[in-house]
Amino acid sequence: MTSPWLHYEAYGISVTNNIIHDTEGAGLGVNGGYNILMAYNTLYRVGSRSHAVEFVHGGRGCDGDTATCAAHQSAGGWGGTGAEGQFIPSKHIYFFNNIVYNPIGFQSRWSHFSVHGPLTPPSGSNVANPARADEDLRIAGNIIYNGPADLDLGLEDGCDAANPTCNATQIRADNAINTILPQLVNPAGGDYSPVAGGNVATRASVAIPSFSWSDAPSVPAVPGGSTNNAVGRNRSGAVRSGWGWPGAY
Repeated sequence: MTSPWLHYEAYGISVTNNIIHDTEGAGLGVNGGYNILMAYNTLYRVGSRSHAVEFVHGGRGCDGDTATCAAHQSAGGWGGTGAEGQFIPSKHIYFFNNIVYNPIGFQSRWSHFSVHGPLTPPSGSNVANPARADEDLRIAGNIIYNGPADLDLGLEDGCDAANPTCNATQIRADNAINTILPQLVNPAGGDYSPVAGGNVATRASVAIPSFSWSDAPSVPAVPGGSTNNAVGRNRSGAVRSGWGWPGAY
């Protein structure tokens, strides 16, 4: 860890316009991040071991360097001087306008997502209790085609009914989950672009809210980063019209 970034695992990261394919683990995920955008990516044949996308706690450990860990802790950093644990929360994680396409015969084994529920961090770790992986988690505008119609969302204890930005009803309403078989040119052959006039190229994406840095950790204070979440060009460099359509192209 490097001061002043002693809290979350990552800050202000945008993951956009990527092709991610043939993964045993999750195709994308956040483990303890702040202001993380994942948008306009195309995931193909992902998550065979368990789930396609994950939003879980980050890990923090000392790895024997107790002096440095103690100094970071005294400065307001999150963690301790003992064994590693997975308790670093996340805040403002946006998963927008992606395609998750597991073709017939391939699926994530247990669920679409893995979203961890709240947990109690270790005493003295400086992490607020409860530590949540789903605070202002937003999942919208995605096309997800993966497994049978009744495949579990995978929310576990996260994104419960009281969560205003992420809950089962909202996720099903704001995303196309197993209702659209994405019409891509030839994904099995490596061409992930949408068929002209097909159900991807004619589907409107949703607007992505801007980030704010007003609630970033203040002890030690973290400098603000970009707030703009527009992704103006696609993977090929073409300008998107408005918010475009889902996926990398």
